[in-house]
Amino acid sequence: MFVQVVWAKSAFENFYAGNIGLFPAEKLPRTLVTNATDHVRQGNDALQTAKSLQKKSRKCMMISIILVLVIAIIIVLSVLKPWKK
Repeated sequence: MFVQVVWAKSAFENFYAGNIGLFPAEKLPRTLVTNATDHVRQGNDALQTAKSLQKKSRKCMMISIILVLVIAIIIVLSVLKPWKK
């Protein structure tokens, strides 16, 4: 396992140094920052979407709970008929 970690580190160092990979060594940090910025922006957009979806879901759940309670009260009142005693 130690050999694999050393190899992975060595491969990363070679990639970063520009010996292996698609980017020259001087462009790699800029590319990483650009990619990180894009990922953060996409994450923020996803969080905003999730927030609005959760808000809508909570609203629908509350409406359904109130509807079930109203139906339950109507059924209980129609069975018991407290006004006919």
